[in-house]
Amino acid sequence: MAGRANRSKSVLVAADVPYTRMLLKQALEQQEWAATTAKDAHEALVKLQTSAPDLVIIDLNSFDNASEDLLMKARIAGHRLPVLLLCTLLDRDLLRRVANVAPVGVLTKPLNLDNVKALLPAAFGPPDQFLRKGIELSRYRPTTSDAKDTYGATQTVEEAISESRIDEDRIQKMFGAMPLLPHVVARILQLSGSDESTVKQLSDVVSNDPRMSGQLLRIVNSAYFGFARRIATIPEAMVILGTQAIRNLCLGAAVSSFFGGKSRLLDRMRLWRHSLAVATAARKIAERAGVAGAEEAFTAGLLHDFGRLALERHLSDAYSKAIEKARSEQVTLLQAEVETLNIEHAWLSGWMAAKWNLPGVLCQAMAYHHTPERANETDRVVAAAVHLGDILAHLGGLAGVEDVLYDVEPNIYASGLLRFDLDEVQDIIPEVQAETAALEQQLSVAMGSEG
Repeated sequence: MAGRANRSKSVLVAADVPYTRMLLKQALEQQEWAATTAKDAHEALVKLQTSAPDLVIIDLNSFDNASEDLLMKARIAGHRLPVLLLCTLLDRDLLRRVANVAPVGVLTKPLNLDNVKALLPAAFGPPDQFLRKGIELSRYRPTTSDAKDTYGATQTVEEAISESRIDEDRIQKMFGAMPLLPHVVARILQLSGSDESTVKQLSDVVSNDPRMSGQLLRIVNSAYFGFARRIATIPEAMVILGTQAIRNLCLGAAVSSFFGGKSRLLDRMRLWRHSLAVATAARKIAERAGVAGAEEAFTAGLLHDFGRLALERHLSDAYSKAIEKARSEQVTLLQAEVETLNIEHAWLSGWMAAKWNLPGVLCQAMAYHHTPERANETDRVVAAAVHLGDILAHLGGLAGVEDVLYDVEPNIYASGLLRFDLDEVQDIIPEVQAETAALEQQLSVAMGSEG
């Protein structure tokens, strides 16, 4: 009966080992599933377009993460069918990477055909059940690096699937009152995201905030712009510089105050320069790809590392250990944060943005600028632009934290989504460096006025 129920289902097996292809094809046909095979990712993508299977099983080993690479390419191409990944190691990092490109199932090797047969029916049920069932069949056990949270408790399968979400009460206790984003900034962001907003509305918002309007007029009347006469009003400044420039200067002036003061852990001016560079690069990447959201990418890039500031100010001793771990063990600071604090600065940035009631796209892009495939589907373009902008900033010598390792390999999903080829965009780096320096010089007046 089960065979007749599955008769209409077809499966594409993408495996680069001929014996694996043969075994899987035979096992599927015994269950009366229609099976076709592909020997590599290219052939699999062609067959996805031409034959429209109900399910794909992937076991590619030509390079590290080859199976995930094909999964991401399939999603980018618009294929939302269930995918079963056969993997050598099942750990929390893998679960995090695939959880937001569901429906996905996972099974560990060596290949167990009984497990494959047991898992396939779950592919057509709830997406979380497909993933959970595969984990159970794989007899998932946390690795040493996965197994303990900050309090020493053993991590369960459910906790692994849930992406190690951090308890809200714990965050509140750790950080207390978050610094407030000026109301005028939130209002500018709301107007910028509305198709119905007008230049006059933006001008009124800035004009009605004495501190912001004073900062902005100091900037536009600085030696950098060198206008022949003094600019006396915000509307006049908007006419001369344009609304986009005014918007970005207002945001920069407001945000710059968070990077002031001295710190024994972080060079805040370096982090500020990095934030300007990521904002500039993210916008350029989005514009170059011809996608919507370039200005959102600029804003998210400007704010993307606020979590680092929060960690440095509120958990300075613990964050000092994370930085030292990154430097001494030559691991990325992101990895050191998770292993030391069980918190990513990126996630914390997004959490802060949500507390500030910023638009959802900014919250998502800030939270997932290292893993854009985990953002909500409608927000992944902006998250991808910030991720790639972050990489260009580092390649251009504009890193935010000195003497730590940074992964400058572009995310597969982000590269595909924005048609990003690192070799082809090297010409952007000098532009990013020059525009970052110009923006920093413009905003230095506002930072100096903070006293």
